[in-house]
Amino acid sequence: MANAPGQEAETGQTFCWYSQKVKGCRESCPFSDFRCEPQRDMPCVSHADCQPKIKKRSACVTPSIKGCKATMKRCGCGFETFNACCMSDGSCSDTDLAGCADLGGVYNLGETCDTFTCSQPAACCFDDLTCSEMAQPFCENAGGAYHEGEACEGFRCPRGACCVNDATCEVLTPHACDASDGDYLGDDVSCRNACPCARVKELKASCTGDGTVRIAVKFKNEGSHGELITVAVGERLQAEIRVRGRLARHDLCCLTGDHLVRLIDPEGCEIETVVSCP
Repeated sequence: MANAPGQEAETGQTFCWYSQKVKGCRESCPFSDFRCEPQRDMPCVSHADCQPKIKKRSACVTPSIKGCKATMKRCGCGFETFNACCMSDGSCSDTDLAGCADLGGVYNLGETCDTFTCSQPAACCFDDLTCSEMAQPFCENAGGAYHEGEACEGFRCPRGACCVNDATCEVLTPHACDASDGDYLGDDVSCRNACPCARVKELKASCTGDGTVRIAVKFKNEGSHGELITVAVGERLQAEIRVRGRLARHDLCCLTGDHLVRLIDPEGCEIETVVSCP
């Protein structure tokens, strides 16, 4: 497509694009309204280089009329020439920034439809496990996860066990797990014993006057009854403890000074405390 009337050939330079609205003595104001035009005196590299809003004031051509003002609102940073505008259905149209915005498309600076391939609609999975077919940028802008080459029909959106702070487990999509600052354990992984500390309520340790370290591990329920767990005191001492109901207890003798007590099994559950002995 040819350049818009009045536009120069592309030079590789990008400019701030603004729309302008005039208030006041419109007929005799030196300013005029326009929709998203490049400002050749405002070169830019990115959208952030352009001020969000610019206000200009002027006296009217007719002195007896109160002055006028113009408000310029940022459209973006782009080339003067037309560029590839990708639609949600994967089609492409060469247009300017304003035209692409009117079409609801995604503007691709420095590209034309002759050489640029727009992303095609595919399965887009959302955190509520619903699926909608759309092109990648539209999917990501909507907060979804794009799965190239997949159609929603017959496609199961990925979900699996998500551990938050090694304690809480919930079946989520990878995107939802990441948003919760969790650890995604993999597609189709269940929450059954998935998170190392999900079963553990607390680790407590104390020291008696004769240097005996008393260790107690409390569990949230009796689901771990009969299992062996491992605790460590310092770097050398370890002990296996059998869980009885919701509690596992063990005494170690005889120690002096400060010692780090750690729960090292269930593996990956990094619960620890410090005990001080006389």
